Amino acid sequence: MDKAKTVLNLITMFDRTDRETIMGNINYLMPKLAERRMMQYQKIFDVTGKSKGFVLSWFNGKIKLPLIDLCKIANLLGVNVYSLLKRNGSCDVLLKESALDNILFGADVASTYIEVFEAHKAADKDTLVDTLEKYYGVPEPKRFRMNRVCEITGATRTAYHSWFSRARRTVRAPLDGMCKLAIAADADIMEFFVKKEGGGGKEN
Repeated sequence: MDKAKTVLNLITMFDRTDRETIMGNINYLMPKLAERRMMQYQKIFDVTGKSKGFVLSWFNGKIKLPLIDLCKIANLLGVNVYSLLKRNGSCDVLLKESALDNILFGADVASTYIEVFEAHKAADKDTLVDTLEKYYGVPEPKRFRMNRVCEITGATRTAYHSWFSRARRTVRAPLDGMCKLAIAADADIMEFFVKKEGGGGKEN
């Protein structure tokens, strides 16, 4: 499975999984990190780079942790991230499921997501627009391009215009939308995030 399909599939499954299932699985494995609970939390603070209050809200509140942090925690715990999205019932069952998920999905799913997420976050707007225009630009008429992009991603016309506008520096297509566009174009998702020579031209 290529990176775009891997990331999109993981996002879809994560969105369908409730917070209680995820945190239950993490709690099964927490003793692997350290004997004392506070030291267990500290390792999660360190690997995610999130504040103590934010991390504790995942455990003690009703906040569902972000997928990027779940992937980092999965790597810290040494389990397949997909296994943290299923009801397992015990640590032993979870570890067995993780071994099966490594065969089914690959052992590096969490790392793949982190790589693509960070590349998407770091890419500048001109780089994203350059690649979007490469695959969804001329010679297609503007209206046809807009309809096609909206159909592929499920985005509104307003969202479409903001994705292609170089002036909207802080607005970009969300990661799942970028994955859908890369899959439809049969393109490497990482190509959307790499600056090209002579890029950053005028907006269509």
